[in-house]
Amino acid sequence: MERKVISVLGDSISHGANTPDIPNQSYIGIIKHKIAEKTGVYNYGFTSLEYMIFNDNGQYWEVHTLKNHGFCAFKDGRCINAYKLMAYEKGSYVDITVKDSFREAYIYYQSDKNYGVFEVYAGGRLVMTVDSGGESYKMKTAGPIDISGFDSADIKIKVISENMPVLLSGMAYYNDRSATELNNYGLSGLCLCELSDNVIDTICNADIVFFSIGHNDSYFADGEAFTAKINTAAESIKKHGAQVYVNDFCWFSDPDKNHFKLELKRLAGETGGVYTDYAAELPGFLESGLSDWAHPTPQGHARIAELLLSKSKLLENV
Repeated sequence: MERKVISVLGDSISHGANTPDIPNQSYIGIIKHKIAEKTGVYNYGFTSLEYMIFNDNGQYWEVHTLKNHGFCAFKDGRCINAYKLMAYEKGSYVDITVKDSFREAYIYYQSDKNYGVFEVYAGGRLVMTVDSGGESYKMKTAGPIDISGFDSADIKIKVISENMPVLLSGMAYYNDRSATELNNYGLSGLCLCELSDNVIDTICNADIVFFSIGHNDSYFADGEAFTAKINTAAESIKKHGAQVYVNDFCWFSDPDKNHFKLELKRLAGETGGVYTDYAAELPGFLESGLSDWAHPTPQGHARIAELLLSKSKLLENV
């Protein structure tokens, strides 16, 4: 079994908005299950500590749920998924309940000068103490945390320092890290232009990259800034030798004139990647595959997964 690391750079479409059961109905969730069927190992990989998505159509749930005391949420393009929970006060905590069974978990956090210390509990037992101080601002991971003995694991992250920031951005769950892992860094509302060059480079340091971002940029971002970030991504993909699949979800834009679609197509061309315009390649998708102006229905997600798996031949190589 050849281990592959797959990274997803995306927004709410890739996070799974408008699929009530994100782990099973989103196009990324479907692909994770297909990989598990092939390899015999279900690895969930990275998931944001934004554990549910709200919009006018309902609530959409991740693989874990949280209880939060003292942490506040912010966007921060220097974090791996542009999202952080931050607390200063001693005693602040996040309780995480993992709904599926996994063998181990990891915490993604930020390190910097004068950052704080937190404890990690699993099943009520202290398993590690983490000092998030460091010489410069960077992402780190804490783990593995053994959760193999739980059907529904409970993890607590508790701040024990005083007046020193603790920044958390995500969790990751695995059954066997020697098998293929798919890390989904998609976040609701995210634009490529919000991410630091370092984060883009970190995400592109993988065997396979699903470049599934650009929808929000096409509405809200500056064209020149988007081009600059595409250039960053192209350089990183080539540097790391990643195989890239550029997924164009700019649904209602002219493929011959829209700057953002053209830049996504250029990215695929410059990196030897595969470009897919799902609005063009899935017949009737805009009429029947979307639940609103942006987000696919569960059936739409299934069609995206089927086409992406077909074009990438991913299951032949994991």
